[in-house]
Amino acid sequence: MKKLQTEATLDDPSLPLTVKVWTDKQAYREGEKVKIYLKANKPFFARVIYRDAAKSNVQLLPNPYRQDNYFQGGVTYEIPSGKDKFEMEVNPPFGEENIIVYASVSELGDLNLKEEGSVYAIRTRSKDIGVKTRGVKIKTASSNAKDQPAKFSEGTATVRTKK
Repeated sequence: MKKLQTEATLDDPSLPLTVKVWTDKQAYREGEKVKIYLKANKPFFARVIYRDAAKSNVQLLPNPYRQDNYFQGGVTYEIPSGKDKFEMEVNPPFGEENIIVYASVSELGDLNLKEEGSVYAIRTRSKDIGVKTRGVKIKTASSNAKDQPAKFSEGTATVRTKK
């Protein structure tokens, strides 16, 4: 029942923004490739972060080759794909790892990033990533703007990696 409710939520754009992230498996062995999927119920901007077992954070999207971080609602996206120039192959350290998706109906705040090949290493402290991502962007108010119940959503998937 809960899975059906979640799927219905992800297909209803009239509801507050809801984002879901998942992988093709819950556990991976060394050398296997990880595929990530994400979907939301309305158009959204997203930042996708991979936190490995050593607690290092890498920003998968946007990346140096795929700067566009705007996604359509109701569509399932696969990462890596398209213009991404990386694969996600399981290597040490092993353990619990997380994929975190920060999504918003408006543009996201900035993080301190360093280009490392096809992705970005995140220099912002782990505890500050969510706050800085949800950072406020100043823009001109519209006189006919409607208040939306939720403009921000987070999704997390946990995977186990092992030798």
